[in-house]
Amino acid sequence: MKRISEIFSDFEAEGNINAAMVQAVVLTKRTKILEMEISSDKYIETREIESLNQFIRKRLAVNDLIITVVYTEGTHRKPLEEELENILSLIADKHPVLNGALKNCDYEITQNHSIKFTFKTAVSYLSMLIK
Repeated sequence: MKRISEIFSDFEAEGNINAAMVQAVVLTKRTKILEMEISSDKYIETREIESLNQFIRKRLAVNDLIITVVYTEGTHRKPLEEELENILSLIADKHPVLNGALKNCDYEITQNHSIKFTFKTAVSYLSMLIK
C-alpha cells in the first residue's frame, strides 16, 4: 500500500488526503470507471476528495472515478449535516441540470451515513443515494 502523495507526486492539495493510503483500485475497461478505496486516520474534507477525483480523471482519462474513504476506528469525522452544503454544491457542479431540483428537495440522513434525496419535481432517469 502506498500513500496518495507517493502515487501521484504532482498532485497538490492541502489537508489530509495526501497522507491517505490506497487500499484497492479497480478499473472497469468497458465503462472506463475507476473505483478506489483509500484509508485514513484523519478526516478528509469533501472538497479534497473531489479535487483528487478531478485530478485522476484528467490524468488517467477515465469517465468517472468513485473514491471510497475508510476511516480507522476512532477517527473524528465531521457530521454529514456539516458536509451537506459541500456535497450539494459538488452535485450541482457535476450535474448543472440538477441545480434547481436540488434547491427544492427534501433529504434524509440515514443511520449508515447516507443521504437519501426526495425530489419535489420530476427528475427523469435519476434516483440518488449518496454514501
